[in-house]
Amino acid sequence: MRPSDLKNPSVTQKRKQSERLPDSPQRWLLVVCAGDSRYLSVPCIGGRQCLWDGLYQAVCILILFPLLVLAGAGSKTTDAKSTAVCKWMGEISYPLYITHFPLIYMQLNWVAEHPAAPLWQHIIVSVGVFFVAVILAWGLLKIYDTPVREWLKKALFAKK
Repeated sequence: MRPSDLKNPSVTQKRKQSERLPDSPQRWLLVVCAGDSRYLSVPCIGGRQCLWDGLYQAVCILILFPLLVLAGAGSKTTDAKSTAVCKWMGEISYPLYITHFPLIYMQLNWVAEHPAAPLWQHIIVSVGVFFVAVILAWGLLKIYDTPVREWLKKALFAKK
């Protein structure tokens, strides 16, 4: 950018528009995900039985999470690959939601039983639990969720 361009409002306006994030659902998704990551990084405020922790949890659940869903619901995919990734993530979301808690409890039990384990073992166990959860969710989607949904569609919405 030349010094003479600073006097030309059309050049500076174009530059300002290109430097900022687009005014789109992706922008809000980025903002909400940043807030979501901050929420996840705060274990609890004042202990489990503290009033502030309960208020903090309520604000995150009632405000932050719906904003995340709203931002994602308004986004549009631009190519076949991103559409396929979004479709796959949407399909495994419910099986993952249902099955991840037992795996987390198993991991927490392992951590309690091995307090002196080195950090690398904790990292390997955590990454392993993540992959097991995703693979288990995908397997249950294919073996149980999809066939049951198809059966329910035929049984409940069949044209008579």
